[in-house]
Amino acid sequence: MKKITILLFSLIPFFGFANENSLSFKSGKDTFDFKYKIKEVTTSGGVRDLVLYSVYKNGKLFHSAKEDGGRFFSCKYEQPKVQPVKSLNKQIGWMLLGGGICGNTFSYKAEIIIPVVNYSSFYYSYSLYSKELPLIEPLKDGFSIWTFEQNWGNGGTATSFFVPSKVTVNLSDDLFPFKKGNILNGIKFIENMKSNEWLLSFLGLYTAGIRDINPELMQYAIDNYYSEEQKDWISVHLKGSDKEYLKKLIDKAVTTQELLKETNGVVSVEFGS
Repeated sequence: MKKITILLFSLIPFFGFANENSLSFKSGKDTFDFKYKIKEVTTSGGVRDLVLYSVYKNGKLFHSAKEDGGRFFSCKYEQPKVQPVKSLNKQIGWMLLGGGICGNTFSYKAEIIIPVVNYSSFYYSYSLYSKELPLIEPLKDGFSIWTFEQNWGNGGTATSFFVPSKVTVNLSDDLFPFKKGNILNGIKFIENMKSNEWLLSFLGLYTAGIRDINPELMQYAIDNYYSEEQKDWISVHLKGSDKEYLKKLIDKAVTTQELLKETNGVVSVEFGS
């Protein structure tokens, strides 16, 4: 009996790390490793896959810039997976991809993990949701990530729409946390997506403009995506559907933007850059 007990205890480390996965990339002389394990857990929302992950530089453990870093919950759609995140020149991190909404409709949940290369021993992470796979736009010193979140507004699934978001990372910034991007800057990137063009709509772009307090984007939505045939759809979500009413909301967004700029430092709102 003692021999059996000793054998079982000796196998615990093996079983504990049997499903560990590891990915790595090189940046100059440095090697960055992403190690993760997936385990099934129960939560208030039902059964989930919990991904426990760690980041290493040259074998040294990195710490998360967030208190709850290293944990990622995914609903049971398919097993979470990891993809590289690249700038125009090189790999700079990873995207952990799983299920964010698993029901009558499905949306992805993604977590972007970017280790700080030069001056510290921690990594940034940022979570987001998207109806379709997040779109990574590589840039010279970083990337932009575009997503579309399903919005039910005042209706149901049949009248729902998809609101775009843009987040940027600039590695040349010494403190490069994830920053809100201006959707109107580089909007052709998502407008050229022929396979996912159904995600773009007047309501989606106009709502994104309200959310971001971006009157120029609201006006762009009217000029390029509004049509009289959409009035019934728009009326489900807004109190008016004619251009006169929609332009009044733009005027309110302009006033709000001016107010927030005047009270900067007292009231903090991030505008897209």
